[in-house]
Amino acid sequence: MRVIGFSRYGIDVYLPIEIVEGIYPEETVYRYPELSDRLFGLVFLNGEVIPVVDIRSVVAQEFVFASIDSYVNRCSLVVAESQNCAMAFVYDSLKDIVDRENLEGVSNLTREGIKNITEGGAFFVENVELLEDIISGVKTDRNRFQEIFLCPEKY
Repeated sequence: MRVIGFSRYGIDVYLPIEIVEGIYPEETVYRYPELSDRLFGLVFLNGEVIPVVDIRSVVAQEFVFASIDSYVNRCSLVVAESQNCAMAFVYDSLKDIVDRENLEGVSNLTREGIKNITEGGAFFVENVELLEDIISGVKTDRNRFQEIFLCPEKY
């Protein structure tokens, strides 16, 4: 299986190539205070609103409401989709496309694995639904995201 990797604050994440929908080196991410604290923000791509996750927050389990300095950020994103779920990941740098079998020191991302991580590490994310389950509470309600994005004055 071919995978592509990206890094965020020293955490390496690898995704199967077949679930990567696109790489966006500089995209506008919108942040709203009423979003789940587990989400970095929302991005509007190809007519769809997609939740954005900062994997560092997931691994560090930093799920607290933080003050938002800016409601609009420019970020580099990897967008992944599997079945009916899409999610964007903020990245600092991209890694090469490699065979999964050639990766050393990369563990599968699991709920238990995240609990045991303090800093850094390398993870393989098999599908976006798995990540949704691990984050718990980010179950994507695309209609709600679309409503927040298109009618922010209601919120």
